[in-house]
Amino acid sequence: MSTSDLVATIQAVLSRSTQPGAAVTTDEYAQLLASVDVSAPAAASVPPHVRVKAVTMIGQFGATVDSMVRNTLTTLVTLLAAPEHVAPLQIAAVNALASIAEKLPTKQFEFVREVSDVFIQINLEQNGFAPHVRAASKAGLDQLLKINFRGVLTKLLHLLSDERERDEAAYLQQERQFALDMLHHLITAPNYSDIWTEETQNHVVKYSCLVFPVLSPDQYSRLATIVAHMPIVKAKNGAPLVDAVIGSVKVDSLRSYQALALLAPHVTRTAVHDALAAKLFPLAPDHMSSETGSATVPASRATFGKALFLASRLCSEAQSAVYLPIMAGIVQRMPLSDWTAAEACLMALSSLGHRNAVAALPVVHGDAFVARAAEILAAVTAVKDKATAAILGLVSSGQATEKHGEAHACLANVAAMAEAFSKKKLPTMAMQTSWDGRKALPRAGAPVPLSGVAPGAIYKVNKRGRN
Repeated sequence: MSTSDLVATIQAVLSRSTQPGAAVTTDEYAQLLASVDVSAPAAASVPPHVRVKAVTMIGQFGATVDSMVRNTLTTLVTLLAAPEHVAPLQIAAVNALASIAEKLPTKQFEFVREVSDVFIQINLEQNGFAPHVRAASKAGLDQLLKINFRGVLTKLLHLLSDERERDEAAYLQQERQFALDMLHHLITAPNYSDIWTEETQNHVVKYSCLVFPVLSPDQYSRLATIVAHMPIVKAKNGAPLVDAVIGSVKVDSLRSYQALALLAPHVTRTAVHDALAAKLFPLAPDHMSSETGSATVPASRATFGKALFLASRLCSEAQSAVYLPIMAGIVQRMPLSDWTAAEACLMALSSLGHRNAVAALPVVHGDAFVARAAEILAAVTAVKDKATAAILGLVSSGQATEKHGEAHACLANVAAMAEAFSKKKLPTMAMQTSWDGRKALPRAGAPVPLSGVAPGAIYKVNKRGRN
């Protein structure tokens, strides 16, 4: 077919496209596709503005020609991939694909999934498409979400996994960043709140825990923060996140402990989850009491300690009474070579004590334990004074980083808890962990009290519980 024939068909279809009940024949639609087919010689001579109109007509009528839906997808995707095409033609192709997906009478979800994949790839190709084309594809993705939310969502979750055809590490990270951005948008945007069924939320919670082994700590931390915003997670104070981890993976590796530690900020003390403590506390003496940690489980003391702290916060009152002696024994035997691990252990013990203050009484008042607390206080005070001086020097030279703020907060927390325990008291639960959130750096002339908390925040434990 000649170029003039293709142009004549486009003009004929265009002239009646605004009429009520407008339609095209299969032959006319085939000619519309031929006019934008990059492999058809005659299409190369069709003026660009006419091709834009042809693509617009394809978007208007494509859903009515069921037999050519597959050809339509192939033709428009090939057009998008051709580097010589200008942005208006590419934007028209994006809009046409979104329009066809929205109008398909049978809501062909496979077509929707494939188009969503195209739109995602356009957004990821920062240098391959103009900003207006990427903006059109993002708007098109929003349209597809309203048609087949679960299907597009599954595609986004797939981008977080490592089941890929591409091997380039940089591209994988780019895909994951895009998926995290989109998930944050979907979960927090009000216009999607009605689409998030309980079943879909549970699907995302479970999947988020399946992918944590392939995500970096920063990526998983962000994913956990995003998922924690979902109604079913918030309603149960974060407990579904813990359920998903211990129900999906075997909690016996460094990554599983790391995942639990990263979930901790999103799980409140009002939640109770005895199953997690039952899994972790029997392992605690092996992990936390020796210089090397477990010989069979490759977990650092600090990472395991953070997971243990989460478990202690979720213990029931009865369970706290069982694990208090175990945790006290760990504190008495733990090496003072890893202050983050020491902080986590002391916080875990303090948390258990607050769950069951009566059971904590013999622990906090025990002579051996009080002596150990005094020993820890003396050791951390010596380290803390030198560290603070060194960090102040880095602050004054502008070289201090967030890690220095965390180190300073860690030592202050250990000192505060050791001081309280050495005086037969429970530390305050208002204290924040050093590893959760940005911590302030010390300043010259602004001394930090040894407790690191407001005066009066530490209290005694007596037979009635708290004073």
